[in-house]
Amino acid sequence: MPWGAIVGGAIGALGSWLGGREQAKAADRSAEVQREMYQQTRQDLGPYRDIGPKALDPLFQTAMGAAQFDENHPVWKAIMRSGAARGKLGSGSTLQALADYYGTTYQPQRFNQLFDITRLGQNAAAQTGTLGASAASGIGNALIGAGNARAGGLVGAGNAISDSIGQYYYLKSLGG
Repeated sequence: MPWGAIVGGAIGALGSWLGGREQAKAADRSAEVQREMYQQTRQDLGPYRDIGPKALDPLFQTAMGAAQFDENHPVWKAIMRSGAARGKLGSGSTLQALADYYGTTYQPQRFNQLFDITRLGQNAAAQTGTLGASAASGIGNALIGAGNARAGGLVGAGNAISDSIGQYYYLKSLGG
C-alpha cells in the first residue's frame, strides 16, 4: 500500500514537470512570434523612417532661401518664354516675375512638401519606437511566463514527491 503513494507521487511529479515544460514552450514561442512581428514591422516602416532624414537638408536649404529654382520647372520655362516672346528675356520684369513666383508660390510649396516628408519619417520612427517598446514588454512578459511555468512545474513536482514520501512514511507508521 505505501508503494502506491510513491508511484502516485512520481506520476504527479512527472505530470507537473511536463505541464510546466509545455507552458514554458508556449510562452517561449509567444516571445519568438512577438520578436518576429516586431522585426517585420520595423522592416516595413524602414523606408518611411529613412526618407525623413533625407529631406532635412533640402528642407533647411529651402527655409533659408538657398534652394535652387529648377530651370526645368514648367513655370520657369513659361516665364522665360513669355519674356522672350515680348523681347524682355533677362530683363528686370522677367527676373521679377521669376522672383515673385519663387518667393510666393514655389518656395512655400516646396517647403511644405519637404516638411511633410520629414514628418512622415518622424512618425515612422516614433511608431517603430512605440512598437519596439510594446514588443519588448510583450516578450518580457512571455519570458517571465515561461520562467514561472518552469518554476511551477518544478515546484509541483517537488510537492508531489514530498507529499508522496510523507504519505509513505505515514502509512508505514500505521503498519501498512
